Amino acid sequence: MPISHPLNASELPKGLRDRVDEIVDPLRGILTQGTIFNCVRIDGYDGCAAYGLVITARCDAVNGKVKAYNYLPIVTLNDWLQRDGLVLIAERFRSDAIGSLKSALHDGGYSSSVLETETLDRIKSTLFLAGNKKVNQAKTRFEEWCERLELAESVIRAPQCSHVPLLGKAAAARKDGLIQELLAYKLAGYYFLQRIEKGGSDLGYVVLLRDIQIMSCSAASAIIKGMDNAEFGELCRMDPLLISRISVGSDDYLLPMGMLSSPKIEHLMQAFSLTFTRIGIQNIEPAYAQSIWSRQSCTTEVR
Repeated sequence: MPISHPLNASELPKGLRDRVDEIVDPLRGILTQGTIFNCVRIDGYDGCAAYGLVITARCDAVNGKVKAYNYLPIVTLNDWLQRDGLVLIAERFRSDAIGSLKSALHDGGYSSSVLETETLDRIKSTLFLAGNKKVNQAKTRFEEWCERLELAESVIRAPQCSHVPLLGKAAAARKDGLIQELLAYKLAGYYFLQRIEKGGSDLGYVVLLRDIQIMSCSAASAIIKGMDNAEFGELCRMDPLLISRISVGSDDYLLPMGMLSSPKIEHLMQAFSLTFTRIGIQNIEPAYAQSIWSRQSCTTEVR
């Protein structure tokens, strides 16, 4: 059952209490690691409410040792599902569709390599001629997965809001799997937050770990104090690059909204670090792996 606010966190079970306390009020007079602020502009999320999460080291911020501040963008889960999340589901669903098309061809007595040389329409019109029950079933399955592949590829080409419920239904297992990965912090490049301000909505937010942004110390100082549209215009005259990163409308007020508390901020920074420090090496050759057991002296049969 959703938690409503305000509430007395001490009255909740420990697991829920920890969740509620992930976001605390921002520190006054300083923009430090974990601080969340509003009015952020993000490429690919035009017209969406977006936020920033400061990742500059706390010790440097407190001691004034930074020449600029780095932050990560945050978007609502709803907006993410219409863009990055939707494409991720579609890409996985596309792989499922291609695998199922190959399986249907195999069951119909045809080589899957035909997919590399012929269009789907031509395959449907020339193969799977009237045959036995197995062939007819393979044909039906092939045609169904052709439609699903077309849906997946149309989403990848140009994701739209209307695609979300369609793909959510057609690729229910992939949708569920993606959400589970995101909420379990296992989806590379993204980090889930239930809320971004104390007592705020828990509909979910996504931190874009790969989209590192930067702003000047003067911009950071302005955010600490709070800034309206007129003040933002004045700041942009001194710092023109800020226009591409922050947008303060006539009805907006830029300010710190909340702060990610410990140990959640450390967990997020760990995920951020792993996004860029994962090392890939060449796989062991299959033939070597298959022979390694038999080549050990201790596995030789005693005679």
